[in-house]
Amino acid sequence: MKLSMSLLAWYLRDQQPICHIQDDSLCIQGLRFVMDDVEEMQPEYLYFGMGLHFFTDEQYADKCLVVNHHSMLLFDDADYNTLLNKILSAFDFFNSWEADLLDAGTRHAPLQEFVDIAAPVFENPLAVGSLDMSFIVSSDLEGHRVDPLWESICKGTANVNPALYEPYLDTVGDRIEDLSEEPKLVRNVYEGGDPVAMLYLPRDKGVAGYISILQENSDLTEQNLQLAPTFARYCLKAEELLSESGALQSGTVLFKRLLDGNDVGSDNIARFAKALPLAPWRLLAIKVSGRADQLAKSALLSDLKRQPDCHFPLDYEGSCFCIAKNDAVSRIDLLQGSVSIGASVPFGDPTTLQTRLQQARFALDQARDSRGLFLCEDYACEYLLRTFRALDSTAPLLHPALESLERYDEENQTELRATLSVYLRHERNQLEAARALFIHPNTMRYRLNRIREVAGLTLEDMEELKYLRLSDWLERE
Repeated sequence: MKLSMSLLAWYLRDQQPICHIQDDSLCIQGLRFVMDDVEEMQPEYLYFGMGLHFFTDEQYADKCLVVNHHSMLLFDDADYNTLLNKILSAFDFFNSWEADLLDAGTRHAPLQEFVDIAAPVFENPLAVGSLDMSFIVSSDLEGHRVDPLWESICKGTANVNPALYEPYLDTVGDRIEDLSEEPKLVRNVYEGGDPVAMLYLPRDKGVAGYISILQENSDLTEQNLQLAPTFARYCLKAEELLSESGALQSGTVLFKRLLDGNDVGSDNIARFAKALPLAPWRLLAIKVSGRADQLAKSALLSDLKRQPDCHFPLDYEGSCFCIAKNDAVSRIDLLQGSVSIGASVPFGDPTTLQTRLQQARFALDQARDSRGLFLCEDYACEYLLRTFRALDSTAPLLHPALESLERYDEENQTELRATLSVYLRHERNQLEAARALFIHPNTMRYRLNRIREVAGLTLEDMEELKYLRLSDWLERE
């Protein structure tokens, strides 16, 4: 791996270098010696030599210098050959360190193995875990001065991660919007606690977990920040992120697997639900009205990721999906209102997402490229009626009493069929049914007796009434 001047200074600390590090980055890929005729030094190389190669001042004549760009390490009373061997050893050390991480990644080792490999180089307390703290591994805290919050998180005794409900702040109090691209120094939520170098573990456009390094020794901060991305890159190959029941699968991965109908394990179900706002939720299927091209879909996904009420947005089988709190769906405004949104019925169990997927797609189909929000329950009843009536076998299965009453009404100019319908709709309350028909209660009683005689009904049997109500509802609706 490439080194920086701060990494090199850390490795050579027993040589007691005097450090002037101005331009510090992971750019050094090799070593060159300073010669008298060197005219230009390249930033990707580390230059080593005696002070007389750099300065005319005689006080530097017997001192060794290590230079990279505008940064310098100065060594007093150092043996040239010993120091040279130490510098070469530094390259071997960090390459070996990365090789160990690579080997662990190739084997998809548990995260604890990655932490154990990294801990001696980070030196500060190190932890890797899920955002909700349902899973965490850490370096050995023995001998470290850690604050109570850090210790409770690493030991699994903390009830909740405060960072889930409070924004991340840097050391000067400014809000940190994202920790996915590069590590940043975060103010400790524990009053008086050391700051924390943090970096998310991104996976499949979601966040699988985080790396956290407590800056007990602030002299190591720059080194920790430089090494964290390398460490994170190999952590993504850990067993907990790749196995089907892994404790650090990202919420987006879990979301997709639940949509596929896969079993992700009860722990992952609980972790997924905890990452969402309080139920009930709705599953949303979303598309740009009148467009199905990739450009429109990409713009929609980008907008979804910026929406605070849209959780785990992803492209799934041709449409964009996310989960939203039930009372938030009406205020979601995407691409200035130019989208169609199909919403499932409210739910609170993530294991039912496959059913919610069908509901959301059904609701989106009702939009027919119209813009706006379409709720499954607003269209399901009408659709069921249309579907049921469209079946050739439906009409013959309706209660035969209805056909008998219709035929009797036609032959005798009566209204027994309509009377039965009103009677059933008013839950067999004769007075209310009479008022609805604008007839006298005695007339109502007479008609009910005629209905019993003509259709052979008792109007008392529960199973018969259930059959009658369904048949009446289907026929008149």
